[in-house]
Amino acid sequence: MTQTLSKPVATSTKTKYNITWKKLPEDFKLPDDIVENIDPPLLATALRESLEFVGFILASRLIAANFGM
Repeated sequence: MTQTLSKPVATSTKTKYNITWKKLPEDFKLPDDIVENIDPPLLATALRESLEFVGFILASRLIAANFGM
């Protein structure tokens, strides 16, 4: 049996974007309250569960977390 592998043809297209936005007025007040992002814990949980599901996380392994986030 013979199998032929072909390389995908690389197409080089570069798109330049022009992004503009209006400047805020000088008297615009931004809030000073703390805004918390709750997404990283959800993403970390999803990653841990997916790794645990496929068997990459075992009881015999030491797994460190970044508690500085």
